[in-house]
Amino acid sequence: MKHNILLIASWWKSKDSPTSGSFIEEQARMLLSAGHSVVVVHPFLKGTFRGTLQNRETVFTHKIDEDLEVYEVGVSPALPGFRSMSYSKLFKKVLPVMEEIIQREKIDLIHAHSMFCGGVIGLKASKKFQLPFIHTEHTSGLIFAPQQYNRSDKKLIRKVFQESDKVLFVSIFALTETLKTFKVEKGENHEVLGNLIDESFFVRNDEDEQKYSCINISRLNRVKNIGLTLEAWKIVLNQFPKARLRIIGKGVLEKELKQHALSLQIQNSVEWIGEATREEVSLFIQKSQVLVSTSKLETFGMTVAEAMASGKPVVVTDSGGIRDFVCPPYGKIVSSNPEEVAKGIIAYFEHESNQLSLERSKFIRSKFSANVILPNLESIYFKFSSK
Repeated sequence: MKHNILLIASWWKSKDSPTSGSFIEEQARMLLSAGHSVVVVHPFLKGTFRGTLQNRETVFTHKIDEDLEVYEVGVSPALPGFRSMSYSKLFKKVLPVMEEIIQREKIDLIHAHSMFCGGVIGLKASKKFQLPFIHTEHTSGLIFAPQQYNRSDKKLIRKVFQESDKVLFVSIFALTETLKTFKVEKGENHEVLGNLIDESFFVRNDEDEQKYSCINISRLNRVKNIGLTLEAWKIVLNQFPKARLRIIGKGVLEKELKQHALSLQIQNSVEWIGEATREEVSLFIQKSQVLVSTSKLETFGMTVAEAMASGKPVVVTDSGGIRDFVCPPYGKIVSSNPEEVAKGIIAYFEHESNQLSLERSKFIRSKFSANVILPNLESIYFKFSSK
């Protein structure tokens, strides 16, 4: 049975951030390729109240991106500190767009990704149009920084988790910790379904691999904890002085981290790539021998799974979501100290077989490829859209 799906995305790619919401787009394209009708709506707030005082106009764009229809609607926050008012304002602006899509496409169900603003807008729309509502939660901030949400925000969060027909969390850790944080009892509507790993990451090209090369793909912020990677890298260089570390990503700590690398005297062995497209990320992974992640918290650990899909061993600190798929002999979960991280990297530099690389890729395919994720989603869609 094919479905007509309104997909509401909290994040979507832009010129400044070409990989934002990539996992949402990849799932949308998987559904499209399988014969389902998918229209994407990206509702968003345009930054802070003060930052938008000079431009309060609503953003509206509509485009067809390689057969995928995408609408974006952005509004300025209504008042500082009153986010629930901003969400109500955003819903009013995006409502006519959703109404037109639902009537034109004969939408069967709504599927939202991440709480703000997709989950909040999606639940309101499902009640307004009396459509089944599936929500996938990715937001790591719900776990590591719940203090950023005020009482009304928390009420909205609990409402989405309690009243959605189905809430899909991307890992066991994400399900357990998020519900515990917001004091929501686990129900029959709560389930785990990992992220889709795009087929492009299952490419293995051993000829491109550069010996003694390591990669870290992260936003450069406190949670991703890149400083620990740099400190571990200094230890690795004692044994492998010609080794190279590539860091892909941008963020608020970029200047501070580069200074840290300078103070450790490892700057000549670290390459700062900056923002990269999905295609570039895949190529950089293929060139690398090991992926390292020293993040403090991941609801899933997308780049870790993508590296494993490419056959690469991974050395990761225990960030939560990665527990669902990082296990010996395919990867190492290590303690959050430089010596243990370095020890894990060195072990893979010294010994890694092509056979294990192939098995690692097959292992990730068995958990997160379209052949696994698609039937699970279709089963959920059928259950609720056929009621």
